[in-house]
Amino acid sequence: MTFLKQKKTGLIGLVFILLLSIIIPYSVNVANAAEVKTVADAIANNSGTATVRGYIVGHINDTTTVSKTNLKDDFNFAIADNANETNVNKMLFVAVTASFRDAWGLKSNPTHIGKQVDVSGNLTAYFTKPGLKDTNSFAFSTPEAPIEVTPITPEKAMNFKNVKTNKITIGKPSVSVTVDNTSVITEGFFVTGSYAEFHGQGFKTNKLTLKPAASDAIFDFKGTTSGQVTVDGPNVSEIRGAENIQAINFINGADSEAIDYTNVSGQPIDYPVDPNANKAPVLSASFPNKSVKIGETVTINLANHFTDADGDVLTYTSTFGKITNDVLTLTEAEGSYIVAVTATDGEFEVTGTFSLKVSNTEIPPSDGNYYQGAQGQQGQALKTALHDIISTQKVLSYTQVWDALKQTDADPNNSNNVILFYSKVSSPKSNNGGGVTNWNREHVWAKSHGNFGTSNGPGTDIHHLRPTNVQVNSYRGNLDFDNGGTPVPGCNGCLKTGSSFEPPDSVKGDVARMLFYMATRYEKGDRVDLELNEKLNNGTNPYHGKLSVLLKWHEQDPVDAFEANRNNVIHDIQGNRNPYIDHPEWVKSIWGATPNEVEQAS
Repeated sequence: MTFLKQKKTGLIGLVFILLLSIIIPYSVNVANAAEVKTVADAIANNSGTATVRGYIVGHINDTTTVSKTNLKDDFNFAIADNANETNVNKMLFVAVTASFRDAWGLKSNPTHIGKQVDVSGNLTAYFTKPGLKDTNSFAFSTPEAPIEVTPITPEKAMNFKNVKTNKITIGKPSVSVTVDNTSVITEGFFVTGSYAEFHGQGFKTNKLTLKPAASDAIFDFKGTTSGQVTVDGPNVSEIRGAENIQAINFINGADSEAIDYTNVSGQPIDYPVDPNANKAPVLSASFPNKSVKIGETVTINLANHFTDADGDVLTYTSTFGKITNDVLTLTEAEGSYIVAVTATDGEFEVTGTFSLKVSNTEIPPSDGNYYQGAQGQQGQALKTALHDIISTQKVLSYTQVWDALKQTDADPNNSNNVILFYSKVSSPKSNNGGGVTNWNREHVWAKSHGNFGTSNGPGTDIHHLRPTNVQVNSYRGNLDFDNGGTPVPGCNGCLKTGSSFEPPDSVKGDVARMLFYMATRYEKGDRVDLELNEKLNNGTNPYHGKLSVLLKWHEQDPVDAFEANRNNVIHDIQGNRNPYIDHPEWVKSIWGATPNEVEQAS
């Protein structure tokens, strides 16, 4: 989300623009400089007639791709407030009308890429994105001269990783501050020195207050996305690299007009005209592309992908499928689809797209493409992306689970047997049943935790169902997992108390990764929303503990060949995978690694 800006243009710049409009073919005079919109303005208010100023960043291939090479035609281009912009949601899609294509089309004029232009036309959707159509004026614009910026080298560097605290005050005179996206500072950062620069994804979610003790203070955001910035008092004179500040407030005598604002290139930009204005919703997590078999259903909780800084209630529409209570359900016929989902707060809207391929062929085993939608994500965004990937699966019946477990847990040394979970005993496949010497279907995520029972979905998901000796299963019951207790008969290494169960060392990591899977696969909008916590005796609540112990077990007992093979077999049967077996490192990214971090992550 980008705050609304109003670009200022000096008299010299206006004269130069008018001269250019006479010299350059197919160009006419642009609107008065005071009427020129930034790209952010045009996206946020995509209606009416306007002149928009921005940098040409490439040719529009589709709703998600803008290219700088292999330019297909002269029909369009995208512009942005930043010449190096790569996020299509910060671009305005411009249709080049026929009479301007020879002079302005990118196939004929590839050197236009990277140049700043003023384009006039009608603001309206183009390629289902905020756009500019019926264009009637094109001209190169003259960027305002960069403010003379004297580089400052900070005296001290501070790096905050996985920090959870109430408030951090930084009083160093000159400091570089980096914050990662797992840090949670409840009241935010308070900076009182004369210079600071800000780096890292953590400023997107943590508040930042600039309250320098001395006048003429300078702060450099280095283009860092910052969700909420407050200028407290009159001592701030300059804010650099400010183009990605999403909201900024001025209190206690702070004068927004007295501050110089520049982007990372040193060019002047403006403060928000109205800090209290309605802000557009944003696509906070992109949609991964989907490939499913005919008859399979895709469900996506849209609230995991769109956010609104004002807390406005969002409503959604989609080009395919049905939306109920913010959940998109897709059950399409064979074919390839581009699904466009639009979120609106009643005034502004934003659209996210993904591809859906429905075919009668098997989904290939895990490779680089299976987790494509999760690449580069961290924390909650990673968990959301993984949920969307692994929620595409075949749902088994509870009866089908019997035969499935005979394949997933087959004894590699005896194809007629299965390896029983917890006890590690090899037992005949035919020995399934309810007798004390039989094996049955153990729900590692206790089925009473969330009260889903043996219902299709979480109750039949073989990623957490294991063949287990009936008596051992009975001893485990619906206990949460923790260390300690008295020995369990028939299971060497098993311990239990009245509120917890400890499995043998050889399967502790398996238990942890199955529960990590369940807490990722079943989210709001699914049959049940499952989460991990630090408690025992969770009862029928949809929680399972103890997360800090599970994190340690995950580290102590890494993935072995049996567990990895089981993941592959389940993929063949059920069509999805346990990402924490394929990528154990993602556990730490989502849940952290120490007890004081786990509640926030889960």
